[in-house]
Amino acid sequence: MKVGSGFLGFILIVSVSLFSCKSNPTGEVKIYKGDVFDDSVVHEIKLNFADKNYWDSLVKYKLIKDSMEINHFYKCNVSIDGNEIKDIGVRLKGESSYDFTKGKKKSFKLDFNCFVRKQKYCGVTRINLNNNYKDPSLMREKITLDMLAKEGLPAPRSAYAKVYLNDEYWGLYLMVEGINKDFLKRNFNNTSGNLYIGEPNGTLEKLAVPSDYARNYRKKNNKKENDWSDLVQFISTVNSENTAKNQAANLDSIFNLDNCLKTWAINNLMVNVDAYNMMYPHNYFLYSDSVSGKIQWINYDYNYSFAAWNPKYTYTQVCEFPIFYCNPNLPLANLVLSKNKQIQKRYLTTLQSIFANQFTEEHIDTEVKRLYTLIKEAVYEDNMKEFSNEDFEKNCSTTLGDKNDPGAFIPGLKEFVHDRRMSVLKQTAPLIN
Repeated sequence: MKVGSGFLGFILIVSVSLFSCKSNPTGEVKIYKGDVFDDSVVHEIKLNFADKNYWDSLVKYKLIKDSMEINHFYKCNVSIDGNEIKDIGVRLKGESSYDFTKGKKKSFKLDFNCFVRKQKYCGVTRINLNNNYKDPSLMREKITLDMLAKEGLPAPRSAYAKVYLNDEYWGLYLMVEGINKDFLKRNFNNTSGNLYIGEPNGTLEKLAVPSDYARNYRKKNNKKENDWSDLVQFISTVNSENTAKNQAANLDSIFNLDNCLKTWAINNLMVNVDAYNMMYPHNYFLYSDSVSGKIQWINYDYNYSFAAWNPKYTYTQVCEFPIFYCNPNLPLANLVLSKNKQIQKRYLTTLQSIFANQFTEEHIDTEVKRLYTLIKEAVYEDNMKEFSNEDFEKNCSTTLGDKNDPGAFIPGLKEFVHDRRMSVLKQTAPLIN
């Protein structure tokens, strides 16, 4: 394991009190340069709370957030590599990763911009600390996010970090870039468009009552304008009845379909069931890109990659998961993967390219070895992790649990890639002209 130093090390020393986020325009803003997401090192994050009952307070405000959708952050003074940053926010985050993680190794969100307007660290305002729920290898999300980035897709950056609370080692986390204005600027060179998250029920079905869109999706910016017309137009196009050729042309005119196809192909190859084109219509953003004039698809949350969890399939069945799987009740998935043969062919070509270049045993083996060497020491020191050191060692290669009991096994990374590739080859062979 390597631990960062200088700008590469990431040492946070935090004293805390509880507040809602309200920017202070008079707060001092310092500029720090460097790459907080340098993934050649394991960073260190140290959170020191002044209040001895900090954990009870964090949990209390997480429950308020879940029930009332009101975010509360602790106000923090932070030292990063010896550089003092005053007044940032920290809170607990997550759904399954919070509710079903045993013990206190929960996920966190850090917000440098919470209380002091325009305050950043290394150009970043928000960092998520993900606990790698349901992943004994602690590599699933990292490998998948890197695959997305290598395909030129808008993907959050990530790097590992050792996290401490009041000098107690809380464990190894994956730092993941927040999807906000900084992310939009980096990926699309603009931030003025509307950003929507497909929660709580982002099926992309056409709704009869305009106000229902605000109940099924959440607008993350430009809230004062309350203009949802771009989302409504996109969903209307998805649900329109037209010839196959016109459907594709109409969709291409307002939507970056090619990037969406790449993202969905990776979801499918990885059997990441917690995604729109797989089994659950969430974990995505839609951004109305003002430069291209098109809606952009942004996927997130990949701890279930490499088939880490599913509620209904055996190991053999997940490896044989259909490459054109779609839920017929989700209109965009149904259009792309079932109804429109023209788009279906584009999806197949995309999937075959990723299959040949990134979803290979050689590539995954190289990545697993690289990350294993990087994080092993930090993993072994982590006494709060969900799985044992033996599970970590084994799951890099082989499967844990009963392969015949859905939900009771977690595929080994290398074993899964080998077996999934065999199935994909069998499925695509008859389709090649």
